[in-house]
Amino acid sequence: MFPIMANANILIGFSGYYGHNNNLLRDNNSISTHVQSLNIKLGFEQNWRLYQFNCATSLTDTQYQSSEQDNTQLKQFQCLNEYNPTENQNISLNLSSQNYDETRGTGISRNNPNILNQPDNLTDNHAKLTYQYQTSQSQGIKLGIALGHQDKQYRSKRLIALQNNRTQNEFDLSFGYLFQQNTYGFIRYSIADNQFSDAPSRDNQDQIIALGLSWQASAMTSFKAEAGQQNKSYQQSADTQSEYWSLSASWSPKTYSTFTLSSFNRQQSSLLTDSNTQQNQTISLNWQHQWSSQLSSRVLLSTQKIEQLAVNNRQEQKDSAGIGLNYKINSILSSELNWQYEKNQDNLNQLDYQQQIIGLSLKVEWAS
Repeated sequence: MFPIMANANILIGFSGYYGHNNNLLRDNNSISTHVQSLNIKLGFEQNWRLYQFNCATSLTDTQYQSSEQDNTQLKQFQCLNEYNPTENQNISLNLSSQNYDETRGTGISRNNPNILNQPDNLTDNHAKLTYQYQTSQSQGIKLGIALGHQDKQYRSKRLIALQNNRTQNEFDLSFGYLFQQNTYGFIRYSIADNQFSDAPSRDNQDQIIALGLSWQASAMTSFKAEAGQQNKSYQQSADTQSEYWSLSASWSPKTYSTFTLSSFNRQQSSLLTDSNTQQNQTISLNWQHQWSSQLSSRVLLSTQKIEQLAVNNRQEQKDSAGIGLNYKINSILSSELNWQYEKNQDNLNQLDYQQQIIGLSLKVEWAS
């Protein structure tokens, strides 16, 4: 017999944002402007005994007052399906799609921020199928297998956009043992095949093998670390190798206050035309605090170092900070005041900039 329907929920949300940006183009030629944004979101959640279905779609339109041509529009869709055939097994399928339009020179135009007259459109589609198994909730073998697919396409005449049209197929395997102390030791292997339709010299196969350890000290405190080797092999250029590591930790000295630290070091495909591969090292710290039933805050600090693995050895460092203060007016209405800061330094002086954004948002969410 088909499982009985447990419950169904519908989420409807609207949010408006008004703020000020003191560097619209994110370069040394600062353009100060006011920012207006509107977001509309619709979600649906359905639960059965063994199956969960959660989908949402949203549309965000952003306008910049300094120029009628400066605007962006983002359409998003995400759907998560989960199936638990037994208490020891979980199967999930995650589908997502983004369609992004911009008429200004940010993002992919980082080689030359002054090229502003060519609109861009980006579509980015993801699919990921995951299977997880463990012999017992408290102790025993754990196995995880994931298959992923990404299709990322720009519709643009810019060379930098065309060289980043990419299709990726990925396989990830983790295997380990869960000890009684909520400690999990594992080995992970992943391989990804990247194909660039307009730039075959960028085609590569990316492999990572790493040892990892995770520890769940309590419901609010956890730690996970991986360390290993990463290799990118190219058909038309030399292979690149580097150390790979990833770290995440969450600590809650009180139930209403949580600190989260994350860091990683890995190679990735470069967004720039002067390099196929870049080394990305990122560290971020997040603090979330619930001051009362209505008032909460968040603080984010991060630093990112990117080295282009090319002849010119281009290096960038981006430091950023953010503060958000959220006030829940009632069960469906909330507001947030936020401030963001970015500083980017480039050793070749190709993309040095500072940027600050401050704004106020109002959100309405209703769930059945």
